[in-house]
Amino acid sequence: MPTIEVQPQYTVLDPSTRNDTGNRLLLFGEGHDAKVLKLYRERYTAIGSFCSSGSHRLLERKRGISPKARYRTEVATLTKWKEHGFDVFQQLDMPLPEQFDPPGIWLEYCPGKTMGEIFKDPEIEEVEKVELVTRLARDSGWRHKVAFQLNEPLLVQEHATIRHVMVYGDRLIRFDFENGFLPKFHIVEALAQELASCLKSIVRCSGGASDPLFAAFASAYPEPALLREVLDWGVCHRGLYRRVRRWYDQKRRPGQSKTDSLARLRSMIVEA
Repeated sequence: MPTIEVQPQYTVLDPSTRNDTGNRLLLFGEGHDAKVLKLYRERYTAIGSFCSSGSHRLLERKRGISPKARYRTEVATLTKWKEHGFDVFQQLDMPLPEQFDPPGIWLEYCPGKTMGEIFKDPEIEEVEKVELVTRLARDSGWRHKVAFQLNEPLLVQEHATIRHVMVYGDRLIRFDFENGFLPKFHIVEALAQELASCLKSIVRCSGGASDPLFAAFASAYPEPALLREVLDWGVCHRGLYRRVRRWYDQKRRPGQSKTDSLARLRSMIVEA
């Protein structure tokens, strides 16, 4: 994580680039005593928040975007993932320092690298990237099965790029859960959106050399029938919501869309 500011008590991590709006991540302590305070802040002006909130709920069918809503979504998601044994940053039960206004949460500090950073490193061998994708596919498949069986959108990561997977020792830690799908959101659609974001980020962070990584993902995914169902839904489903998402996605990124990544993995499975 980049560091830009050191205060007597803490270091600022992952700084905002939008005129001091957005969240703040503050690192307190060192070594085994290190911990991170995440403070939720407004992202937009009042008018921007009103417009974005309406779009978020009515069109994208996602949870609220206010600081309090994002805080509640993140806490609920962390709790749900931990309940089912899926790896996330551990919450620490501590009060906020007096100088900071809520909402905010304390999290364990894991000074690793994200999968995105590793994939962009030209000195990292492909075999290591394949191994990481293999582990990611296994973890994702087990979680997707539980999410599907329970019809639980909180077990689906809305912001699911490999830049939001921390590699720390033998752990693959998913993070950034402040956005999420509404409770009655269609679970296969949610899974398709997560998978599309994940695959697209693999393409982007690997410089386009993704076929061996996609092959490793398909081979390691422990629920092949569910994977095929999710891919079929993402690429072929004729419902209005999915058709609009595909159209918008491909219009924004012709030839390099999230849908193209889904279609590529689907074709590899069909050809196998």
